[in-house]
Amino acid sequence: MSAYISRTPGSDGNRRTWTFSAWLRRGAMADNECVFSQCSTSTYNSNTHFRMRFGTTHNLQISAYTSDWLFTTRLFRDPTAWYHIVLAVDTTNATADQRARLYINGVEETSFSTRNNPAEDFDTGVNLSGSPMLIGADDSSAGAPSAFILSNMSNINFVDGTQLTPSAFGETDATDGMWKIKTSPSVTYGTNGFFLKGEDSSNLDLDSGTNAFTFTTTGTLTATKDNPSNNFATWNPLVKSDGLSSPTFLNGNTYLQAASNTPRNYGVSSMAMPRTGKYFSEHKIVTNNDCIQFGIVSTDQATERFQSNTPFSSTLQGMMYVCPEGKIEYNNANEVTGLTTAGNNDIVGLAIDMDDEKMYIYVNGALVNSGGTSFTSKVTGNFVYMCTGDGTTSGNDSVYSNFGNGYFGTTAISSAGTNASNNGSFEYDVPAGFGALCTKQINS
Repeated sequence: MSAYISRTPGSDGNRRTWTFSAWLRRGAMADNECVFSQCSTSTYNSNTHFRMRFGTTHNLQISAYTSDWLFTTRLFRDPTAWYHIVLAVDTTNATADQRARLYINGVEETSFSTRNNPAEDFDTGVNLSGSPMLIGADDSSAGAPSAFILSNMSNINFVDGTQLTPSAFGETDATDGMWKIKTSPSVTYGTNGFFLKGEDSSNLDLDSGTNAFTFTTTGTLTATKDNPSNNFATWNPLVKSDGLSSPTFLNGNTYLQAASNTPRNYGVSSMAMPRTGKYFSEHKIVTNNDCIQFGIVSTDQATERFQSNTPFSSTLQGMMYVCPEGKIEYNNANEVTGLTTAGNNDIVGLAIDMDDEKMYIYVNGALVNSGGTSFTSKVTGNFVYMCTGDGTTSGNDSVYSNFGNGYFGTTAISSAGTNASNNGSFEYDVPAGFGALCTKQINS
């Protein structure tokens, strides 16, 4: 079962006026992932069920039982970005379009494929005593939660009794003009309000609001350093094979499994490295059936190779460490041979120096290509991606990747190595000057 957080109010709050706010980054983008819901465990009817979820087309859907309030035309399919979602409800408002107001990244959403405003003075199922509130799941089956969320969530606020605007929870950064989080919002939470910061990795369901409610966690929550203030790379599920079976992406797109018997199944990082800076990542091999590879690829080849059966290591714009053979390959030729090999349970470290244009390979913390391997005049272009995949036709290779969150899948690293840049947490020591592939490292 996937994880979710829940609490059952012991007394009624304001069922007509309330605000829900959360920062969210899409993961595997499964159908009908539920962000927030409330439903009686004994009755499923118009007075007790509410949900906010992503639909099968990845739009945002807000419904109260059989009444679909707001279905956005906007699609939420960017796996690299954090979205700030605010739903502010006040059914006492005489203006119909102001009874349920949806904001994305500080801006009110106005384009909907479906819009049915709640009736004036409608008592929603939210804030109802004895009716469980769920974060990250839907209870439309009355006592059997489903539609678990696979996305990352941060700084979840629920305010009972007030219809607020996004400025209560976020603000525009004066330096770069980006919408950013307010880590300590000044709001009155009301009877059933709460604030889940998610900052304490040992207590992710801690209510930091004034009510200090106790929540119940079902399943296992996974802490992540990825947050709205520092966005980390993952594998990009949107870059897929053309006409072929695509890899499977799980655990917030940090797990990749090549499709069985599909040639040259690859994953590309969700962030590109500019021609400056030093970037590091770790990759734990789960299954190596034949020819798992790790390396870099240029912007153009990152999309073009997904439209053919050619491995990145056989192109003019990709350089890969071929794990089972202990070599580095470029353009279907060996650049370096005789290196340490890597197999199941080994951790491959990728250190990419974009300043000196060199790639360093580590196996279980030990450098295997002394002095690095130059990709000058080989992997060109303004941007370069980290990548992994199966270089042959057997498929089914799989890997857990740590781009700095400190986890391989849902398992925390056993002992963090030193990291001078402090961008990311890794199993082994990070080479001097290098840091995670994340927005802070790119902008440093």
